[in-house]
Amino acid sequence: MRDVFVIDEVIARVFSGFLRTSASVVSVVVVVSWALPPFFLVGIPLLISYKSVQSYYLATSREIKRIDAITKSPIFAMLGETLVGVATIRAFGEQGRFVAENEAKVDHNHEACFASIGANCWLAVRLEFIGNVLILTAASFAAEVETNIVSCERVIEYTKLKQEGPWESDQQHRPNPSWPKKGEIVFQDVQCRYRDGLDVVLKGVDFKVQAQEKIGICGRTGAGKSTIALSLFRLVEKAAGRILIDGVDISHIGLNDLRSKISIIPQDSQCFEGTWRANLDPEGSKTDEELRAGWKQKIEEGGHNLSHGQRQLLCLSRAMLLKSSKILLMDEATSSVDPETDSDIQAVIRKEFQSFTVLVIAHRLK
Repeated sequence: MRDVFVIDEVIARVFSGFLRTSASVVSVVVVVSWALPPFFLVGIPLLISYKSVQSYYLATSREIKRIDAITKSPIFAMLGETLVGVATIRAFGEQGRFVAENEAKVDHNHEACFASIGANCWLAVRLEFIGNVLILTAASFAAEVETNIVSCERVIEYTKLKQEGPWESDQQHRPNPSWPKKGEIVFQDVQCRYRDGLDVVLKGVDFKVQAQEKIGICGRTGAGKSTIALSLFRLVEKAAGRILIDGVDISHIGLNDLRSKISIIPQDSQCFEGTWRANLDPEGSKTDEELRAGWKQKIEEGGHNLSHGQRQLLCLSRAMLLKSSKILLMDEATSSVDPETDSDIQAVIRKEFQSFTVLVIAHRLK
């Protein structure tokens, strides 16, 4: 009777729950794996772990259930026999023997029952552990997302920065391709601040640099020397005044047209990952005859495989190739090089940049 009840009631109920839960789990795994493919890689080891635990548990649980069913049958049989022959048992005074036999059969059945409970606890502990591993993995991913979300915040912050001026000049203010021919620079009552709301760094600066002059700009830290260079390249927009190059107001010129006409050797020379040729001629406008074949040596990002002096000489060579420029700006270009390299750079400037207007920004005079 017990087996018939299990077939009619228990198996149908348990199998229905199994199908419902399995469909739910499969749906969740498919959706999550589609949205986050790496989750599928995490799910495979977990599935293997579940399968191995299930196989070990089922082999044991099946035998325990079989023993439980076998040991229950004598209990029910003895119960039926006792109820039928209760008068005879009492007549012969055998109540104690039947009680002892019943207790022995119940104890034997309880051995299987407690083993089944222990097996279920064993399974629960392992499933809980595997589930916690999944939760731990999810928590780790969540923590990593929270950590890396800072990059999104920084990008959003950059998108809110004030944009630079137009990259290309409009048709009305497009300079002549040969501009600048002389290299004359004029600052007229120029005022600059690095950001709205900050104090003015350049306060009414007025000066004129004639074509082909070599001018030194010297002063203490914070005096505004580098701000003059930044304003020439329009990296910092002026708050008032005018900056003229060969009589052309640079505020009307596109940034590409302006910056491509001025050469600079900064204090911290910038090198790009690639060859010497790519660094000397980023736009590829020069022929191989103009560049030496030996300059195919690889340069690491930031020029870390070059000394500071070599990076300065590289920038100097880059400026020499920009023949369309008539203005050279040197911002502390020789402050961190040895005396020999400094002498070489000065000699090259005197020889190769005679027709250039040169502005030299220095912290101190030598």
